[in-house]
Amino acid sequence: MNILTNPTNGVAVNLLVNPSEQERAALIKELVDYNQSKAGPRQFSQFGIFARGHTQELMGGLLGYISWKWLSIEVFWVAESARRLGVGGRLLHKAEEFALRQNCRFALVETYSFQARGFYEKHGYRLFAELENYPIGHECYYLRKTLAAGFAGFSADDIKRAGVLFAQKDKNLVVTWPQAKDVSASRASLHVQVARQTAVSRCLFGLGRRW
Repeated sequence: MNILTNPTNGVAVNLLVNPSEQERAALIKELVDYNQSKAGPRQFSQFGIFARGHTQELMGGLLGYISWKWLSIEVFWVAESARRLGVGGRLLHKAEEFALRQNCRFALVETYSFQARGFYEKHGYRLFAELENYPIGHECYYLRKTLAAGFAGFSADDIKRAGVLFAQKDKNLVVTWPQAKDVSASRASLHVQVARQTAVSRCLFGLGRRW
């Protein structure tokens, strides 16, 4: 549906209901080109992580994208039968590990009051904005997490080369580097003392040291 208006100063402003993909792509390209001229290359890439059962039924998944060294989580769902089994945490950790290998420094997610704010906070995300009555009668929350802070002494190439594995035990988070190419890195482990303040976890990292 094309609603035409009379041109003013030589410019006509038209409302299109359900614009075509070509029209959307043309507009998005112009905005992306402008943004990149100010902020540098976006280096945009999309990815998906899927959890399946024994018969390949979909049990959960996460869709996200990488842009300007940020991980953005777009879609995150776990089947009711797979909840409280650690599936959500595994999906989220795999996304964060992938983001680190892509040199991301931060993560961003949007969730509703009837969804999983507590889950994200449990995994170190912190609330930075709230939108009331979206949808009506509910709230929309925006949370973020710093991914790379604390990896002192490790370059982005180290993280990308090694592949980071996380294991939570009590209040210590042990990070190992199983795929490292050199002897010193292969023996390295990061012992992390997790300091919990309200729902936010802040981690201190150190090679071969324990806080």
